[in-house]
Amino acid sequence: MCLTMYLGTDEPQSVISWDRKRPGLNVSQIGRVPKWLRQAIPQRFVYQIGAETGCGCGFLHDDDEPGGHAAMASLATYLSRVATSGAVELLICWMGDEAKGADTLSISPVEIEDLDLGSTWDRPLRLSLCAN
Repeated sequence: MCLTMYLGTDEPQSVISWDRKRPGLNVSQIGRVPKWLRQAIPQRFVYQIGAETGCGCGFLHDDDEPGGHAAMASLATYLSRVATSGAVELLICWMGDEAKGADTLSISPVEIEDLDLGSTWDRPLRLSLCAN
């Protein structure tokens, strides 16, 4: 099971393909958003975000995923650009938990670097991002 991040925006965003030879932050648009995900992310454009692992597990700050801090810094940089385009939400959860009730938090993109995503084991986290 993997940690998953879904980005919802009302404006189209740039995608970043995952490159096996140079793994890092990757962002892919979900073209046909499934009904179960649309209920969790109502914005017009929905993206899935991954770290160097290809999935969201690389964003974790623990001994099993030592690159978590660098991955979160890359994510914060990307989200800082995205947040200038308007309302942005990020749903962070474990695969299969998208429909569960989520804890909510409003933060700036830079503050995401300090989040402990381990708490998402119990409950998804929905972030409303505001421009810095």
